[in-house]
Formats: sequence, structure tokens, C-alpha cells
Amino acid sequence: MGLDTRGFMDGALQGYEVSERHYQRKRDNERRDMLDERENARYQQQQTRLSQIDAKNDERYNQEIAYRDEQAKKEEQRYQDRLKTEASERTKRDKLLDVQISAQQSNQALHDFELKQKQKLTYLQDNLPLIQSSLKNYMETGEVDPMFDHEYLKGSAYDPRRYTPRVVQAAFDIESTMPKVLDGSISYRDPAFTQSLGVLLERNVKQGIGDTDPVTGKVIKDKQYLRHDFVADIDPNREGEQPGVVVGLKVTYEDGSSKIAPVTEGRKPGADQSVKVIPLDVLMKDVTGQISLAKQFFTNDHYANLFNAKDGKSKDELGKQWRDAVTTLEQDRTKALNELMDPTPEQVDALNTRFNERRNVIDQVYGRVAGSSNDKAPAMQWAGNDPQKQQFIAELGQTTDLRHVSADVLEYNYNTALELKEKQAQEQKKQQQLAALRQKKVESNNATATVYTPPDVQASEESKPVQSLKDLIYSDNASALEQVATEKYNSYPSNFDRLRDFPIPY
Repeated sequence: MGLDTRGFMDGALQGYEVSERHYQRKRDNERRDMLDERENARYQQQQTRLSQIDAKNDERYNQEIAYRDEQAKKEEQRYQDRLKTEASERTKRDKLLDVQISAQQSNQALHDFELKQKQKLTYLQDNLPLIQSSLKNYMETGEVDPMFDHEYLKGSAYDPRRYTPRVVQAAFDIESTMPKVLDGSISYRDPAFTQSLGVLLERNVKQGIGDTDPVTGKVIKDKQYLRHDFVADIDPNREGEQPGVVVGLKVTYEDGSSKIAPVTEGRKPGADQSVKVIPLDVLMKDVTGQISLAKQFFTNDHYANLFNAKDGKSKDELGKQWRDAVTTLEQDRTKALNELMDPTPEQVDALNTRFNERRNVIDQVYGRVAGSSNDKAPAMQWAGNDPQKQQFIAELGQTTDLRHVSADVLEYNYNTALELKEKQAQEQKKQQQLAALRQKKVESNNATATVYTPPDVQASEESKPVQSLKDLIYSDNASALEQVATEKYNSYPSNFDRLRDFPIPY
């Protein structure tokens, strides 16, 4: 009987199928794993690519933002630069406009000033006959016409009230000094001459007070005539030199500060103003004209009543003005004498003569002495040409009215003053001799005075000067005692005190 192999074959087939399925699953698993790995790698690559794309996008975005920020900053900078440029241009336009306005105002001010001067000149020319008639009426009656209160006449050269004693004094001083200035014996910058000229031209100098200085922004409080300088030739079109004068002023502001500035054409302050150059012939004509009028008004019989009655000035007030003028004169005289280096008698006489002339002018202006030489006060006759006597009455006249002082009284007081001065000189010389004698004795005593020293002390220590009371007590030296007594004697302030403790002569 044959063997039945169906079971074996079935088992083999089943085993084969199992094995086949096992390997198939294994291959499927490996394939799936490989696919998963590939899918995972592809995913990672995709993520990486996406990350790179995102990074590039972010970078591009940031660059775009930075570019836009930079453009915005540039635009802002251009905007700011444009604003600055516009502001600068606006400032320049404003400054230019201010300069134009200032120039226009200056021109307008100068035009107004010149127009006012022309109107004033026209008024004076048109009304000259009436002005002369009013002046003649004043000379005859002493009455000041109301027309002199007009703005063009009040305080002008035609106004009699302008010629106060101070102005008349300045006019007379200029008249007496001008020839010496012209011949060179006196400098044109002489302080007294400059001061007098400033008084005579004060009305023109004082113009512009209250204006604001555009440079400093300060208000002008006062102007003072300070100096005058000459310009060689101000009109080249005319033959020969046409000298001119530039006037320098001391300008004082309300805060107390001051500066030196020239007179300008429109009498206004500022660097843009033209300096006023006065032709010398015009200035001389003006000054001589005012001097002539001052003499006419001063010699008029009604001059004394013009200020005493009108202004209510008493004799005491005029006396005070006279004393102030004399004091100023003597101060100028002393200063001028001190400025002379080793003066000769001729120089002193010339200087005193000049100041005596000014003193005569002051006395005439204030009615202290008569104007003629035959009616001089006794003091002037007594002094004569003696410089010492002239100095004596000048100093005495500051506190005393010398018109009623006799020559005998002056001579007595003068001799008394000389004796007192001589005694003072002798006392001063005596004190100097006593001081020299004391110094000589002190030096001699210091050189010879020694203290007692025992025999065992070295010779180099023996000749030692007395330095203190202790050294004197422990010394046996007559010279040292004499030194102390001398110092005690010399310590007394006067001879009376010395005689009290030292009855015997020294």
C-alpha cells in the first residue's frame, strides 16, 4: 500500500506559506520603514526649505523696514534742513529788512533833523527884522519879548536869557584865550579852553538826550563836550586846505556807564550814523558871533535884572556861584602850576597872568569888580603883579568878599601869613634836625653800648649792644644807661613835656 503524502505536503505548503508571509511582512515592514524614512527626510527637507524661505522673507522684510526707516530719516533730515534753510533765509530777510528799516528811519530822522534845521533857518530869516526889533526893545527897556519863547528862539543865540553868567564867563574866557591858541602858545586841547568851548556849544551838544543807543540798547542820560580834533581837508574841490572839526562827546547812560562818541549828522547814536565834520570857518563864525552877543547882553544895563528878578536868584545864590567858579579856577591854576616841570619865573608869571585874566572875567560877570582898570578893587591894586600876593588874594577871595577890604588890612594879613609860614618852615626844619640828631645818637649808642660779661666769656661776645631792659639790669655800663635815657627823652611829643621830666637842657 502506498504511503499517503498529502498530509506532509499540506504541512510543507502551510509551512512555506507561513514562511513566505513572514518574509513578505518583513519586506513590507522594511519597505514601509524606508518609505517612512524617505517621507521623513522629505519632510525635514521641506521644513528646512520653508525655514530658509521664512528666513529670507524675514531678512527681506527687515531690509525693507530698514530701508524705509533710512528713507524716512533722510526725508526727516531733508525736512529739518529745509526748515533750517528757510529759517536762516527768513532771518536774513528779517535782518535785511531791519537794516533797511533802520536805514530808512535813520534817513528819515536825518531828513527830519535837516528839515527842522531848514525850517528854523527859514523862520529866523523871515523874522530877522522882528527879532532885531525885539532885541533892541530889550536893550532899551529890559523886557523880553514873548516871541523868544518860540521853540526856534528859546535858548538860541538870539535869546538874552541864554547868556547866563556861566555862558558869559565861558565866552570871555574863549575871547581872551583864542589868540594864544591861534599863535600856538596854548594848546587847542587846553582843558580850560575845551571846557569853555563846551559851555558855549552846550545847546548843540545836548541834543539827542533820551534817545536809545541801538548798539547798547541803553537810554542816553547826558552828553558832555569832551574834546575836539581837526581834519586836514574836508573839501578837496576847493583850493587850499579846508580844515574841519570833529567834536568828541562823553555819553553817559541811565545805568551810570559811559563811552566816548563823536557828534553825528543827525545827533543820533549808532554806528551807522555819519560823523559830523564842522568846517572850521563855520565854527569860528558861530563862536565869535556868540561871543559878540554875550558881550552885548552882558554890558547892557538890564543884564543884572534879567536873572535876579526873572529867576528869583538872590545875592547869596549868585555869591555861591561866584565862589564855585573861583574855586574851580584856583583848582585849575594849582593843577597847571603842578604840571610845570622846573618852571622859570617867566612861565609862572605867564600862567598867573592868564588865570588872573580869567579871574577878572569871573569877577566882572558876577559883579565883584568893575570892568575898567581905573576902578579895580583895592585887592587887585594891592596885589599888582606879585605872584605871591595874587595867590594870597585868590585863596582869600574864595571865602571873603575883597571889594571892601582895604590895602592895609590885606598887607597886615599877608605879613601875618608870611610870618606863620616862616615859623612853620623853621619848626619843620628844626624837627628834621632833631630827627637826624636822634638817629645819629641811636646809631652811635648801638655801636658802642656793651653789657658786662664775666672774664671767662669769650671776647667775641663782649661788645654786644643792649637789646632789652633785662640786659640793662644785668649790665654795668654807663653808655647803656645813657642810651635808654636818650630814647626816653626822644619819646616825648613836645619840648614842654621834656622839660617836665628833664629840667636841665639837653
